[in-house]
Amino acid sequence: MARNAGELNETVASIGGNARAFPADVTASGKADALSGLYLTPFDDLDAILKNIAVVEAEKLHSLRVRPLGGSAATSAIAAIRDAAQRGTPSP
Repeated sequence: MARNAGELNETVASIGGNARAFPADVTASGKADALSGLYLTPFDDLDAILKNIAVVEAEKLHSLRVRPLGGSAATSAIAAIRDAAQRGTPSP
């Protein structure tokens, strides 16, 4: 396991060729806080994503979502909570 950014860069480079590790100065400084919760890879251009964060958020880019098979009571309850959250209203 990598113990520092240099080792992480070496590890990522050995696995992915042109891949790069996320720069420690950017992630540790808080400059990348807007990226929290996004699904990112070492191939992503963090600067480009940060410059376009409004589009990323509006279109839910770089996000993972679960789409369960419909029909169960749990699925309906989750859908209701999700809908309420998207409308900005308290869930039922």
